[in-house]
Amino acid sequence: MKVKILLISSLVSLAITACGGGSSGTDAPVNAETGDLKSNAIRAIGGSFDGSLGAVGSTINQNSSVGNTINDVATGGADQMGEDLPTDVGIQQEVQNWVSVSLGTDVNSGSTTTRDGNVITVDPDEAEMCREDRVFDQSSAQEVSDCIAFFRDVTVRLVATAEEAGVLTYLYQQQPVVSLGYAPNSESVELDLGGLKAAIDGIAALEINSNINSNNVEQITSPDEMSGSFKFTATETNSTEGQEAGSISYAVAKPIQIAAVGDGSIQNRLTMQTGTLFSISADAATGVGSLSIDLGAIAATGATGAEIGQMNLAGFTAQADVNPADGALVVRNFGLSKGPFSLSLNNEEVISATLGAFGFRVTEGTDMEPGELIIDGNMDLSIVLNQFAENEYMDGVVAMALDMMAPNGTSFSRAGNGSTQIGGAGPFTVTLGQTPDIGTPTIETVQVNSGECFTDLFEDSVAPSAEQCL
Repeated sequence: MKVKILLISSLVSLAITACGGGSSGTDAPVNAETGDLKSNAIRAIGGSFDGSLGAVGSTINQNSSVGNTINDVATGGADQMGEDLPTDVGIQQEVQNWVSVSLGTDVNSGSTTTRDGNVITVDPDEAEMCREDRVFDQSSAQEVSDCIAFFRDVTVRLVATAEEAGVLTYLYQQQPVVSLGYAPNSESVELDLGGLKAAIDGIAALEINSNINSNNVEQITSPDEMSGSFKFTATETNSTEGQEAGSISYAVAKPIQIAAVGDGSIQNRLTMQTGTLFSISADAATGVGSLSIDLGAIAATGATGAEIGQMNLAGFTAQADVNPADGALVVRNFGLSKGPFSLSLNNEEVISATLGAFGFRVTEGTDMEPGELIIDGNMDLSIVLNQFAENEYMDGVVAMALDMMAPNGTSFSRAGNGSTQIGGAGPFTVTLGQTPDIGTPTIETVQVNSGECFTDLFEDSVAPSAEQCL
């Protein structure tokens, strides 16, 4: 039974694009008819995502000139900017029919519905859920049978908090997998990793029992441990076509734990603390938008043979605002402000990086003047690389340390010959230290003052050199 993932291509795709809240069912009584509550849920789910994501796409498209400035400063225009983002998302249309079938709204549905106060519980029609490859690719009668067996363990629970608001939860063996919250002009979707693991394990058991793998079909498996949840929310403040406005956010709602066991011990593990992966607000009519990031701690351990790698990120923050009327992108609190990033191999640190929080402003260029990136606060980036003796990219170098600093008010822009020009306060200072496998360590410091240029930041592990601008 190949997973096509409509539970992971409709609903879970929403969860990777979205997440939501729950209800205890103790809200004030909702006196609407059960059928009306189902219909209201079907009409609502997906709509706020369409409007909010459409507004985000339109806002990014309207501010593409600022992106061109970043491209010019960072790469000299070598990397072409992509095409405009789509603004007609279509999530609602994608999931609406699936939600309708799962709630058993058709008069011929074989589902059963019970209600206890504000809580509506549906045992969906398994045969109807398995028609038209809704969840699984079904190329044989056995796969259809497996699909039906899977949905015997699926329950749909709708908790109404108001006539047009509530939470729709899909449970596998009574464990929540995906919860879709909805209310006028707002939505949320939550993916519970514990429930997702239970569902994946259920599919795997069905595959084994039906001997599908005898046809060399790869069997689906889940990690040994999965817990926590991801959350995606959307709020729509204007639904007028072409003037959509709203906000979206994607977060770790409950701490994430994912682990795989090998040889009786944990060999691969990922943990993520609660935090906002990103939050975006956008207004298609004005092109005004904002982005904020507040990552919590992330740690990962992976083993390959006798080697064990470890990654630790204390967190990352950033806040960005854009307004096409100003022709500028303003970024604040950008950096590893919660602590350093590190990567280790067999308990020996291979990479470490620190970046104190700072800000910058990016202005769009004109036919007469290039766009600029202007530092707000002091930029101080430090990266240390170790154990590169066997790395062909760093041939002959076992360690390297890089520091880049620019004080408040320093600007970067593209000069006429394609080099990067330093302006404003300056200087831009680059220090590169290298330890060869044979010979004496070297340290080279380059200072590019205001009015000077440099061509390549690094070429063959060589620090840039200051030069006259052309």
